[in-house]
Amino acid sequence: MSAVATTPALCSQYGVEGWTLLGGEWFARDLEYGYDTLMENLFDPSHIPFAHHGIMGSASRDKALPLDITTTADVTPTGGFKLFRNCAPFRTAAPTDTTNNFIPPVLNSSLQINTEKGTTTVLNFYGIPLAPGKSRVITAFFTNSKVPSIVKKLVSKFEWVFHLGQNLVLDSDAMLLHVQERLLHEGRDPNWRTAFFLPATSDTGIIKFRHWYHDCAGGDIPWLGNLKHQGLGPIKPREVVMNRYSQHVVGCKSCSEALRWIQRLQRVSLGLASVAAAACISVVAAAAATTTAATGASGILQS
Repeated sequence: MSAVATTPALCSQYGVEGWTLLGGEWFARDLEYGYDTLMENLFDPSHIPFAHHGIMGSASRDKALPLDITTTADVTPTGGFKLFRNCAPFRTAAPTDTTNNFIPPVLNSSLQINTEKGTTTVLNFYGIPLAPGKSRVITAFFTNSKVPSIVKKLVSKFEWVFHLGQNLVLDSDAMLLHVQERLLHEGRDPNWRTAFFLPATSDTGIIKFRHWYHDCAGGDIPWLGNLKHQGLGPIKPREVVMNRYSQHVVGCKSCSEALRWIQRLQRVSLGLASVAAAACISVVAAAAATTTAATGASGILQS
């Protein structure tokens, strides 16, 4: 299959003058749902104001908008497809034109143009298959807006703050996608066109991705070794599905360093608290002794 043999595309903004990488560096996290579920979710902007209500920018259920997504380049095995919409999935302060470009087999590049200011933000998502029911998302967000050098330096020092936000977004629908994937695979109709009900124009991205995945790429990952026979397994507990530490922190330099600093501060705080507690006990004991002595002396004088 030509799509399987295609070299993954690199985002065109990386290292190019005039583009700033938001958050200081690339971000990666392992997920407890598969490649096709991840990519389908990335091509479904209508879920944002619901699954990420109050989390992702100004996204909220009461601001949700209908989406008319059109196809500007139809599906091909190696060329992927391209989509366009002239608004965000929720009401925003600035009008936005968005072009989604799928470059097989792993890159979803979302180019968002603020039509008032003429500035552009590009959200690049790489979906990497790891095993049945497991995937990795790698993101790189760029802007051509002018970013002050002091802001760039601060962001590079505190990348973990940006990662907190990214992890929160991924957490907010992780369990839903993990469970949904397993329910869909239980006796699912092998024909995706009849297995899925996709009546809305906002479903266009899902339809196009499923068309590419099933009709151009075979509808499955060519796993090697024992992974060929590995199923999705049972539904896992929330503590596993949403474990940021094992899925991100251990492999992230910025977040692991931030964690070590927090642990040091905890130890210092506990030490200071112990010293303060000991001092308080000494003061209370001294006060108690003074009170006892004064009470005894008063009793003697009165007798």
